[in-house]
Amino acid sequence: MVDGLAELLNPYMRRILGGSEDPHDVVDELKWTLTEAPHMEHSWGAGWLYRMWGSLSDIIDGYPVDFGPDREAIAIREFRHAAQDWLGMPRTRAGLESYIERQRTRLASLWSPGPRTE
Repeated sequence: MVDGLAELLNPYMRRILGGSEDPHDVVDELKWTLTEAPHMEHSWGAGWLYRMWGSLSDIIDGYPVDFGPDREAIAIREFRHAAQDWLGMPRTRAGLESYIERQRTRLASLWSPGPRTE
C-alpha cells in the first residue's frame, strides 16, 4: 500500500525538486494522478495527500490567505519542502502517518497569523 503510493508519487516529487519544470504544473499532474483509480479508492492516504497538495496550490490563488506578491515563491518553497519530506520518509504506514501529520502542522502554521515557517 505505502510502497505502491511511493512508487507512484516519487517521480513527481523528484520533478518538483528538479527545477526544469514549473512545480505548479507538476503538482497539478500529481493531484490528477491521485484522483485516478485505484489510488483514491484503495489508498487511505491518497485523499489526504490530494487535499494537502490542493491546499499548497491554493497559495498561488491567494486562498485562504493572501500572501501578496510573494505567493508564488512561497508556494514553490512549500511544494519543494513537501516533496523533500516525502522522499525522506520511511516507506511504512507509520512513515506516511508521520508525513501527513508534519504536513498538516505545516499547513496550519501557514494559515495562522504570525511568522511563516521557513
